[in-house]
Amino acid sequence: MMKRMKKHLSILLILVVALAAFGCGKKEEAVKEGALYTPGTYTAEEKGHNGNVKVTVTVTEDKIENIEVDLMDETEGIAGPAAEKIVDLVLKNQGLGVDTVSGATVSSTAILAAITAALKEAGADVEALKNIKAEEEVLEVSDKEADIVIIGAGGAGMAAAVEAASLGKSVIIVEKMPIVGGNTNRATGGINAAETSIQEQEGIEDTIDTYYNDTFKGGKEENDPELLKVMVENSAEAVDWLNELGAGLTRVSLSGGATNPRIHTPEDGSAVGPVVVKVLENKLKELGVEILMETTAKSIIEENGAAAGVEVENVNGNSFKIHAKAVIIASGGFGANSDMVESFRADLVGFSTTNHAGATGDGIELGQEAGAALDDIEFIQIHPTTDPESGYMFTEGLRGDGAILLNSQGMRFTDELLTRDVVSANILKQEGGIAYLVTNEEMKEE
Repeated sequence: MMKRMKKHLSILLILVVALAAFGCGKKEEAVKEGALYTPGTYTAEEKGHNGNVKVTVTVTEDKIENIEVDLMDETEGIAGPAAEKIVDLVLKNQGLGVDTVSGATVSSTAILAAITAALKEAGADVEALKNIKAEEEVLEVSDKEADIVIIGAGGAGMAAAVEAASLGKSVIIVEKMPIVGGNTNRATGGINAAETSIQEQEGIEDTIDTYYNDTFKGGKEENDPELLKVMVENSAEAVDWLNELGAGLTRVSLSGGATNPRIHTPEDGSAVGPVVVKVLENKLKELGVEILMETTAKSIIEENGAAAGVEVENVNGNSFKIHAKAVIIASGGFGANSDMVESFRADLVGFSTTNHAGATGDGIELGQEAGAALDDIEFIQIHPTTDPESGYMFTEGLRGDGAILLNSQGMRFTDELLTRDVVSANILKQEGGIAYLVTNEEMKEE
């Protein structure tokens, strides 16, 4: 009896020792006393603008060693620079007290949330990490010189810089936002052009005159005929120029207000804006053009009645001058400045915008201060297919490919290929002033 009991006790003791050893192993996986993290690699995903972003964080006991961000379906031109800046600040400061990046708020919020979730999994005290604020880098400033200074690093400003630098001019671009691209990043459709080589390859018959007439009609015949002529006559060359830079705008489809298919988009159906921004940015790097980010133009320097440069202010609030032989204002519009919008169009009180956060009309005011006149400033376009909460714009190409609009009763109420202003007006007549854009699976995949 005693022998059997001893045997049982021995078995129990072995089990206790085994369980104790198992328990010790689990404790070793937890944060050791005095350590900040459990060493290892951790991943997390959070919802961004177009889909999830995935973050992989590697930590030692006392340091965030590495952070890798997989943007997945996020727009690279917007989310990429935001990810780079956030990762740099988190690693540099070893904390989470980092602000979201203006112009990429949704993407940067998702990236920060994913990093936070991964660090929490690593056993970190995330609240303590959030209290470690990112130290602001103090930038040294001094006056600069160039042949041309360009205000704004959107599509227009970057295109102007590429052309000027290609002709041997020294160029400096000042951009108040932390990312390049401006509203061009938000362009989801394509570029209208007539008599292009791509149309010819596709057997599409279209003419510059037809393009002119469609656009003149779409503008209620209030367009400036000379400006319109410049646009349509140079449209094919513009598409060729971008394609030479690598844009790959080889897909042509029909869009609202067009007699013939002429909207040129990337072959894979992706949004045109980020593609254009990327090829222009790459070309500027190749040409060695300097872009001063988070630098705001405060006034235009005038000498003998002519523009002679720009006085600017950097992110630290320090001012300096850029002396130049010419100044190009390419700062975009003012859709994100509701007060300015309402000052020209009282009927648009309460409307949201598809514009990026930096489209506040600063450049327009700078031009006015220097004596420039305003022309057609009250012609503000309402886009029919946007997300009213985020301002995300759904490409015109969807309706060109057959997507339909239904009201809240499930009824179709308009020809989707009418001009934007007419389709928008028809939506506003529906209950709640909203509609639903219905696509098929193929459009969704594209």
